[in-house]
Amino acid sequence: MDMRSQMEEVMPVIKGKGLFALSNLSRAIKYSPFGKDELQVLFTLFNAYCMKRYPSLDAEYESILDLVAIGTVADLMPMEDENRILVKRGLKVLTLGKRQSLLPLFSMQNLMGKQLSTSDISWQISPVINASGRMGKPSVALEMLLSENLEQSEQLAFELMKLNKERQKLGEDAWDRMQGKAKHSFEATGSKLVVVEDPQLSRGITGVMASRLLKQFNAPAIVLATVGEKRVSASMRSPTHFNAREFLSRFSDLFLDFGGHVCAGGFSMDVENLPEFKRRVMDEIDTMDCMPEETEDEVVIDCALPEPYMTPEIIKVVEFFEPYGEKNDPLVFQMEGAIVDDIQFMNNSKGSSQHVKLTLSFGTYKWPAVYWKAGDRVGKDFDKGSFVDVVFRLGRNYFRSQESLQLTIIDLKSSGESA
Repeated sequence: MDMRSQMEEVMPVIKGKGLFALSNLSRAIKYSPFGKDELQVLFTLFNAYCMKRYPSLDAEYESILDLVAIGTVADLMPMEDENRILVKRGLKVLTLGKRQSLLPLFSMQNLMGKQLSTSDISWQISPVINASGRMGKPSVALEMLLSENLEQSEQLAFELMKLNKERQKLGEDAWDRMQGKAKHSFEATGSKLVVVEDPQLSRGITGVMASRLLKQFNAPAIVLATVGEKRVSASMRSPTHFNAREFLSRFSDLFLDFGGHVCAGGFSMDVENLPEFKRRVMDEIDTMDCMPEETEDEVVIDCALPEPYMTPEIIKVVEFFEPYGEKNDPLVFQMEGAIVDDIQFMNNSKGSSQHVKLTLSFGTYKWPAVYWKAGDRVGKDFDKGSFVDVVFRLGRNYFRSQESLQLTIIDLKSSGESA
């Protein structure tokens, strides 16, 4: 079959050009991890030909992009190149709500009627779906996603929400138990690594615990759970500058299986190999380069906004760079000399961990803002009437079907002025 003539008929722009020349012109090939070899160029051309020759394929693929978006974000895949395109288109499909099986979950999470973002997937959708597998009942999530009956989808969504609450309770109990072990491990490794073993831990939440330890210690973290009497299951999470999968590969001879990527990995092994694993991990400590590119306290600010530029129109700039995620962090802004007009403590938080709602005046606009776990700073670092410099992210807030712009404060300090 002469495919070239058929391709040239559908895509006249390639007529008379060889594969090498086309590789230098292709916009798609640059997203390939395999480089510009001729086989990859041919594959890309054939893919483009099929999509143009059979337009129905595009509609078929489009229909599952919502699941592609959820999976890509939930698995912490880098939000760059093809992934950004797939997730951006997937979010549009997700927002349209064409997948009936997800609608009850969206309703329970107050996501109906809003433009969905990667943050919604990360915080409201994927944790609930993942709870099914983490609690040893993966069929619940699968049945919900496949269901064509709205009533059944609603029942399964309720069950998922219940499982997620149980997972959260197990996680909090485990977190309290492992604090002492984690601190001891961090000190024993010279602040390079945290390794925690918890025989009571459910293997389904090792990843969640490892993520929390990573955030707490700003160092790679491994959490191990015992499965029965003969097997260990574990998860590893690491900062972007440390390759978790490469590190685990050094011990692959001890594992029954392992996998992962730069920031996350997992493995299982016979319990009899655990002492040898711990010994070899300690042997690797001296060779580990865990120094981050910036310290935990440093925040990279994309733009300091003067008053004339801090208008509601700035949200268009924020949304232009979406979707955000791994390797494509949300834009971070700064404004200097804002006035704290109002302070409210949020109802569901307690003590020094209280969340705070603020109203900030800057130029001609007033901005609602949230500042997580900043209750202990009120009256000490800032108060009503204070002039403050604020580092923040900007997004949309949806409450009772009303939409408004809202700042999420990353850091705040006094401007050295007073009202």
